[in-house]
Amino acid sequence: MIRTVTFDFYRVTIKDSAQPFEEILTSVGSIVPSQRNVDYKDHFIRLQEIEFRDPVYLGYLVKVRMSDLPLVVGKSDDDVKPLSSSLKKDQGLGDETFFLYDPLTKVLILQKNRAGVGPFGFVYYFEKKVANISEIELYPIMELEALQKLQKMAVIRKFELSFAKPENFTYLRESKIPLSQVLDLMDEQGANTIHVRLSMGHKKGSMVSDLKNQILKFLRITRSLNSEPHRLRITGRLYSEDGPREVVDLIEQKMVERANIPVIDRHLDKNHCYKELYKLYLKRRESLQEMFSKCGD
Repeated sequence: MIRTVTFDFYRVTIKDSAQPFEEILTSVGSIVPSQRNVDYKDHFIRLQEIEFRDPVYLGYLVKVRMSDLPLVVGKSDDDVKPLSSSLKKDQGLGDETFFLYDPLTKVLILQKNRAGVGPFGFVYYFEKKVANISEIELYPIMELEALQKLQKMAVIRKFELSFAKPENFTYLRESKIPLSQVLDLMDEQGANTIHVRLSMGHKKGSMVSDLKNQILKFLRITRSLNSEPHRLRITGRLYSEDGPREVVDLIEQKMVERANIPVIDRHLDKNHCYKELYKLYLKRRESLQEMFSKCGD
């Protein structure tokens, strides 16, 4: 059996830290696996494996579900039984998320797995596991053409952000910020998506001068709500106030690759995952090096 697996590309930045991310990977990897656990909601996350294969790091995390476990059902069985009955109290159901990290470009290639560890869980894990790390950012990498258009925008006219309703927003309801009222209204109407739009309207001029930091602020909003954005669209004018109009969507035009990986014993084969990740890295390496040498961070 073959499964098509999607991989997203991110740039890793660490705020106020002289420790590079490869040292963090090595540090966590030096701990006994059973001591690498970090609790996350009703799950726990673990860096199960990390290894250096010059010039990159390859590894995978597991996200282990401890509650709401499925039933075990056989085609020829008349009865069903809970999976938990065959597990120890400290065992759960785990899903892998494979990744590659390149220290030269600070690029992370992360498997997209809804049941596994997403970008927010990835960041949360290493921030909690490593002392003196204040904030790790995963910045989605756009295709080079889209990035070049974004850099040519002399005037920013509009930002649009869409993200799914947060799963757990009790703390927002208890606060006095207006968003709590929006969440109440979403519940009443059965809505699942929040859309934020900031625009200059008919007023001339540009919204921001530091585009990268503004984008990061928008991404931090969704991260604080533990909700992955569906859209992050920037509308502006190239070169000058009277230049051609351009629209760039950071989510739709982000760098993505797919690979066909064998499923062995009902799991993605680890060695094939590593092999495909390395092939994707080699495929994109020149463009990534060009992107970050010419376009900066």
